[in-house]
Amino acid sequence: MSESLRTFVYRPLPDVRWVVQLGCVQLLRGSERPAYTLRYPAAAIWEMANRGYALSRIVATVAESARVTPAHARLLVIDTLDGLAAEGFVTKELVGDG
Repeated sequence: MSESLRTFVYRPLPDVRWVVQLGCVQLLRGSERPAYTLRYPAAAIWEMANRGYALSRIVATVAESARVTPAHARLLVIDTLDGLAAEGFVTKELVGDG
């Protein structure tokens, strides 16, 4: 099945906490100092994914707010979320084959 037909959902791992600050979101694990700082648009992508927004909705929102094409927004969103998965802040789960 091609990657473009798959539907994924990204969820924060149970030990990850976050704090919304002015202009950023700080991700924390356990009692560590802020382990990762997300600035716009990554902070907005984190918030929408955390709220359970569908990937298509996140892409559309980023495209509109950042004034980029939907294709560019999709790359930005996927790169951001895949990066957070690689860093151990979120899981990436296949939920359908669209």
